[in-house]
Amino acid sequence: MKNKLKEIDNQIDSYYSAKNKIDDIRQQIAEDKCPLKLGEIIQYKRNNKTYKGVVSEIIVVVKQMEFLGPIKGNEVGWGVSGKRILKSTGKPGDFSFGINEFENFIKDDVWQEEILTFNERVDQFLKN
Repeated sequence: MKNKLKEIDNQIDSYYSAKNKIDDIRQQIAEDKCPLKLGEIIQYKRNNKTYKGVVSEIIVVVKQMEFLGPIKGNEVGWGVSGKRILKSTGKPGDFSFGINEFENFIKDDVWQEEILTFNERVDQFLKN
């Protein structure tokens, strides 16, 4: 019984080691693919309003949602997050923003949301 419990612990350690390695590789891919740099000021549109923000983090996003762990062949992409720049002071404020390559596109130097209905998002999810 003790040997089986130890084997379980060993397998859990192996799982977390592999997961950490996958996360590190995905982060490298996201950073390599991302056209934006840390500290860069960008313009983005939300609800038909244009804002400026400063990029503070590059993150991993995946094309297909992963609920129980990594999916083989899942497309790895990039996302960024940061703070909205206040028009009154020109400095970052408290409001955060996020964009990613699967839900946003750039047009006229402004990052825009891909506007999809709920049914279109479900269809898009089911196709992937």
